[in-house]
Amino acid sequence: MDLQSSRRFTRGCLSGLRWSTWLFAGVCAALACASTGWSGGASAPVAPPPATLTIVQWNAENLFDTQDDPNNEGDDSYTPGGAERWTEGLYRHKLTHLAEVLASLKADVIGLEEIENRRVLEDLAAMLRDEHGQSFPFIIHREGPDHRGIDVALLSRLAPVTNRWLTTIPLQREILMARFEEAGCPLTVVVNHWKSRRGAPELCDRLRLQEAEALRRELDRLVEEDPDLAVVVLGDFNDNCDGPALREGLRSILDLKEVRRQPNGATLYNLHGLLPRRDRGSIYFPGDQAWLSFDSMSVSRVLVDPRPTRSAWAVDLKSYAVVRPPKMVGDGGRPLPFRRVGPTRAGAPVERIEGYSDHFPVRVQLVLRP
Repeated sequence: MDLQSSRRFTRGCLSGLRWSTWLFAGVCAALACASTGWSGGASAPVAPPPATLTIVQWNAENLFDTQDDPNNEGDDSYTPGGAERWTEGLYRHKLTHLAEVLASLKADVIGLEEIENRRVLEDLAAMLRDEHGQSFPFIIHREGPDHRGIDVALLSRLAPVTNRWLTTIPLQREILMARFEEAGCPLTVVVNHWKSRRGAPELCDRLRLQEAEALRRELDRLVEEDPDLAVVVLGDFNDNCDGPALREGLRSILDLKEVRRQPNGATLYNLHGLLPRRDRGSIYFPGDQAWLSFDSMSVSRVLVDPRPTRSAWAVDLKSYAVVRPPKMVGDGGRPLPFRRVGPTRAGAPVERIEGYSDHFPVRVQLVLRP
């Protein structure tokens, strides 16, 4: 076994992932992961890869700490003297609620949006560990250029091999691309939070399309290098699952048969295509009185192709869902946010909904091919 394979083997042994079966141990691992350069002989020990991998996507809705960052005007509301009257007690209460939901989803990799800084990720990971016995030792985050001071991030049980950041638009959230090779089986997870709908609609639409096209160019480059690229693109896209940014810019579509027919594997399948229309909404806009499917996951063809591929992973098509934990559901089935409501003028009484987030999480499970 060469040095690189040995390192991959070590990562596989040390991973905190659950696995329920050895899946014929060395035989399955060697065959499923042959494309990654595994060359171990008959006498070499082989680490069993995990049987399943659960990925969760969630917009945490303004997860700020209480400290005022002088370099970030966007956090001014989330201080004890700010408009949200944001105290340490409220911050801890929100963390408790977020951790409850995430623990129930039993994730291995969690993509998050609206994250202020690394501290809030460390606090969330600590609560998951101490209160729920779930360890996420790997935090992938960096301070981005967003004018509100919010970032994307990953919490993971797996150690990333590499991570990259795409800056597509000035003062807008970056795109995070993390590559994992658990037991030598590669998978890339991409976290997005595209331009919101605040502002002139034409401008917002154009900026989201720019973000989609920038990511598409990067994915095209990766697919050219590896036609069997296994990738999960997730996030809060501020675009419906059938919207123009996803459909035209990213080339992510809802037609599974069409994706499987594509000759080069570049077109992504939006897993929302598996859901009935009534189950696609992840956020409710009161102004429009409409459910929107802003939070979704799209995957490369190899993850949904029933034919033999070089990818060890496949999507469990029955596992994908917009998750609506009962405690998180409010009036009309809407997600319960955690925010101040009512007047914000000086001296006005503070009214607050102490829920979870204004977005429901999305969950999928990947399985090793037999």
